[in-house]
Amino acid sequence: LSGDELYSRGMKLLMRKDHADQDRGFELFKMAADKGCVPAMSAYASRRFLRRDSSIPIEESIKYLRMGCEHGDTSCLSIYASLLADGEGVPQDEEEALQYYQMAIDNGDASIKEKYDKLKAEMEEPVKYSEEIKELIEAADQGDIKSMVKLGHNLLFGENVKKNCKEGQRYLFAAAEQGNGEAFFNLGVMYQTGTGCEVDNEKSAECYRKGAEVGSVKCMHNLSTMFFYGKGVQQSNEEGIKYLKMAADMGYSLSMSEYGFMLYHGDEG
Repeated sequence: LSGDELYSRGMKLLMRKDHADQDRGFELFKMAADKGCVPAMSAYASRRFLRRDSSIPIEESIKYLRMGCEHGDTSCLSIYASLLADGEGVPQDEEEALQYYQMAIDNGDASIKEKYDKLKAEMEEPVKYSEEIKELIEAADQGDIKSMVKLGHNLLFGENVKKNCKEGQRYLFAAAEQGNGEAFFNLGVMYQTGTGCEVDNEKSAECYRKGAEVGSVKCMHNLSTMFFYGKGVQQSNEEGIKYLKMAADMGYSLSMSEYGFMLYHGDEG
């Protein structure tokens, strides 16, 4: 079947209420996209970004978005612009986001103009910081490690302050250079989730490993999960159990619960 035919069949399946039929529809969208059907590229990627379905890895969805962008698909251009603006699965870059919105407008989607204008206005508006954030900035710039980590976390994930991934990363990397386990944990999560960067499980695992070496129980726990599933590391139940037990022995409640469950069911080793 041609890409267009696969796309048409996928659309029919998507209209059905049965989830299995809908899943099959998205499979057909992927097959159609691989055959060069442009509408199928945005349809497949939309499963993650419009339907908020995390069953598709973010890096795979972005791959098909970029394919659609190369063909000038306005839906792909608009979604990709929003990812750039927010730093979701890609490095945050508001200027580049504006360019993608503009391409979508130039390709005939006038409805994107509202998103373009909103982002441009947000970029031109001076950033206002709360007193708490101002105090964190002052302390972090004077080298206080805890403040660097907290501020970096807030900026990276947009908590209590306008999201600024680059600045958040700067503070977290500086704290990590001082051997701070919480900074390594935040960087590991950053690479694992693609927050302000592309997903990189190998870098994520390396951050967790370095954090585990300086005693971060959260890094130990997350690294154990990566070993269990073979994400960014060679799959190894032995290594997974090792790090899970380390975190459990240090009193990390989540690890204690999971390790206790394994012991109860005789899964250790």
